[in-house]
Amino acid sequence: MEFAEIAVNSPTGHSRTFSYSVPRDLSLSEGHSVLVPFGQQILQGIVFSVDDVASVENTRDVLDLTDEQPFLDETRLSLARWISEHYMCTLFEAAALMIPPGGRTRNFTWLSSRNRATELCPTIESRLSDFQQDIFEHVSSAEGVRLDRLILRFGQNARSAVRKLVDLRLLDRETVLQKSPVRPRFSYVPLATKLGIQTLKNNSFGRSFKQKELVASLDSDKAPSTMVEARNKFGSTVVKAALDKGFIEQRRERLFREPLEGRTYKTAFPAKLTHEQKSSL
Repeated sequence: MEFAEIAVNSPTGHSRTFSYSVPRDLSLSEGHSVLVPFGQQILQGIVFSVDDVASVENTRDVLDLTDEQPFLDETRLSLARWISEHYMCTLFEAAALMIPPGGRTRNFTWLSSRNRATELCPTIESRLSDFQQDIFEHVSSAEGVRLDRLILRFGQNARSAVRKLVDLRLLDRETVLQKSPVRPRFSYVPLATKLGIQTLKNNSFGRSFKQKELVASLDSDKAPSTMVEARNKFGSTVVKAALDKGFIEQRRERLFREPLEGRTYKTAFPAKLTHEQKSSL
């Protein structure tokens, strides 16, 4: 059995991971985003290492992947460790800076009324303050209210009011995992089909010179990397005609952020301290 060291989305202290066992039917590697049980919650986590030995005696299972492809490579995981250590933040907070758009999964607490009727019986009403009654009436008038939005509307005192209403069994409280509202971005890549390449070899394009040039370009090292680039270079009419005739096809690929791509950084050497600076440390 394999075990994974996972940084969870919880205020756990800097540079800390937790050990989880990897189910046999789950293919897991470093950089994967996963869902794990953490106390009474289900939280998102980032896998920092996978090993045959656990760091603790008792472990809980990883529940599932949030995405089939790893979000972070070895370089970004190392960068996340440095950020966590240097800025005293959690490993997940450091890694989250490099998670692709739409990759975050968050916990939201939803409140709903057990009784949609907004009128309370006199016995219960006498045990509630005016503020608690306002909270109850607001939640009862809706199908469901998120706790963070309720706090935004009524202030931080809404937390204690909600606890009171839950204890009295007037409100139900449920934690729900939701994907980030930011959707992942995709790009469409043009590819030459077998028909297009065969037509090119047979020189059977006739007077469709631009379509021939397009297919020849896609069959070379100088192929356009996106459909937008192909349309800009050969024209939208030519690209559409080649698609309709089956000479080319388009493949959708997900775009990932590459903040370090194309950048080089000089190695930072330790600063030379004066005698006074050394003595003050």
